[in-house]
Amino acid sequence: MIVFTPWACGTTTTLPIWTMNTGGFLLGAFWIGKCLYRRLNQYSPGWIEGSLGSVWPIRWAGAGTIFLLAYVLVSTLNPSSEIQYTYDLDYAVPTGIKFTHFWNPILWLPHSFDGPRTLRAFWKYLAMTLSFWAARDWLLTCSRNERKNKLEGTLKFPTDRIQVLLWTLSINTAALSLEGILQRLDHTQLLLWYFPNHENGGEGAFGPFSYQSNGAQYLNLIWPVMLGFWWVQRGRNLEMRGPSTKAGGESHVILPILIGLVAAGVFLTRSKIGFALMAGMLAVGFLILWFSSQHQRSTKFLLIGTFGGLVALGGWLGGDALRDRFLGADYETWSGRKETYQHARQMQSDFQVFGSGAETFMPLYYMYHDDSSGWSAYAHDDFMETRITLGWIGFGTVVSIFAAICCGVLAGRGIGMRREFLLLFGLAMSGLMAHSAFDLPFQIYAIHFQFLILCALATCFRWQR
Repeated sequence: MIVFTPWACGTTTTLPIWTMNTGGFLLGAFWIGKCLYRRLNQYSPGWIEGSLGSVWPIRWAGAGTIFLLAYVLVSTLNPSSEIQYTYDLDYAVPTGIKFTHFWNPILWLPHSFDGPRTLRAFWKYLAMTLSFWAARDWLLTCSRNERKNKLEGTLKFPTDRIQVLLWTLSINTAALSLEGILQRLDHTQLLLWYFPNHENGGEGAFGPFSYQSNGAQYLNLIWPVMLGFWWVQRGRNLEMRGPSTKAGGESHVILPILIGLVAAGVFLTRSKIGFALMAGMLAVGFLILWFSSQHQRSTKFLLIGTFGGLVALGGWLGGDALRDRFLGADYETWSGRKETYQHARQMQSDFQVFGSGAETFMPLYYMYHDDSSGWSAYAHDDFMETRITLGWIGFGTVVSIFAAICCGVLAGRGIGMRREFLLLFGLAMSGLMAHSAFDLPFQIYAIHFQFLILCALATCFRWQR
């Protein structure tokens, strides 16, 4: 699922979405079956010591996800209408809209203004929730090799299964970035050289993503994690290196090459916000590793060369096109989003408490926009769009779940880890949060799913003082 979702054009159409949903339901079924088997047979799967999630943050996150699913389900079962609209596929402009009113909803309960659309959102959220908890269960369970060597309770980061996850993310993201770079250099707007792109009049595609900023968001989410993974693997190999160890023979030496491909891909996306965030994240990441390598002059020179090479590679490949985008940017209207934000604020004031229903922004915005501003399928501000569709109650629940995951790192009983990895991991998550204030990463299944998998990974961590 990690490999499939970005390559399926970001999983933005019906067939890939339901493929991912089906995978989530299967993962959830396996996870529930495993939990029942353990309880009935009093079987211990070789958990990492103290990682059972008995502390309050993980319990709070579990209760929050159940409440959020119930909240969306109630709004689905308590609809006020259904909205059907048609639009010109070539220009993404709505041509008509039709309301089908249902019975009067119970106003003191969550209700949706487009019941069928919110129902589809509920199935997606359910599949993602099951994937999250199944992934966490799998990551916290010792592998067969670790059980065979009786390493339960003594494991250090990264464990066998966490290494599998991080290597999969690293290789898949680097391959996706390489494909996007080659596609940019080929000047084609076909997604993966095959699928037509209807976003922005067919311009701005990067790799499998029809919207260039989505490509930058995906890459910026992964490369700091790759950098932290390389740092930990490098330190681990230095500690285990013997007199007969061949220099450069370890697998982690290819990670800087993969990181360079991913960072260069951000340049080639030509996303202004994506580039600005990557520049800031590179600076912060450099400072984290610089001050972590005390009295290691060779390591510091390696850092300077690595980060300088990333900037030089990206600038050589996509610097001119990115400069033209900055020079041609419309900063007064924020590239046409100023009117969208104005209309979205009006929608937010109309749906303050319970919201309009999950993923109903697109059809409802048609009723608020005017001909001069055009129709927007997204608010280009995921925080605002979540407040509109889920209301303050749903938005507060989402924030509390994420806060519980963050607190779990500090108060949890997971795997102790080096602070450099944790800081770079937090940098990746913070970068996506910052991007979501100006764009729509959480409206794209592929980015949303990878973020949840990283959240599941975060629940396995423990801040090691």
